[in-house]
Amino acid sequence: MEQKKVVIRPASEIDLVSAVEIYNDVVRTSTATFEENPRELEEFILAYREKKRSGIPWFVADHKGDIIGYGTYGPFRKASGYSITVEHSLHIRSDCRGMGVGSSMLRELILAAKSQPIHSMIGALDSSNSPSIKLHERFGFKKVGEIPQVAKKFSIPLNLLIMQLILPASRD
Repeated sequence: MEQKKVVIRPASEIDLVSAVEIYNDVVRTSTATFEENPRELEEFILAYREKKRSGIPWFVADHKGDIIGYGTYGPFRKASGYSITVEHSLHIRSDCRGMGVGSSMLRELILAAKSQPIHSMIGALDSSNSPSIKLHERFGFKKVGEIPQVAKKFSIPLNLLIMQLILPASRD
């Protein structure tokens, strides 16, 4: 697959069928999410609709009509003071990783955040996920904290690495 044939575009509800399949594969096979239970399509649809109502983007990576990844963000924490910070999530289909799709998706998420009153983006990563850490570092994310043994998956204790990107101040 050539990266130039992958289009990052806003998701539609029909794209969520592929997005939930990608997510559930990640749940079953990796520690890129600490979630252990697959999600239902209905959960993704409800989340998508809520984000759309709130003006929060949800993108997909489209390769000739085949959805091979998705990305979105949402509130970092519920308290109103955190409204300037978002935590993003992006997942790429396992057979399409390492081809630049994650970079394209993260770039689009950052551009979207810059267009909103967002000051900071957070990535919460498995501290042993070197490819994801390197991806975030290429975009200027800094390691700002690590919580040891905060989760367990596949009978393995997991450390949560927090990475942050401070966005440039808006010129508004």
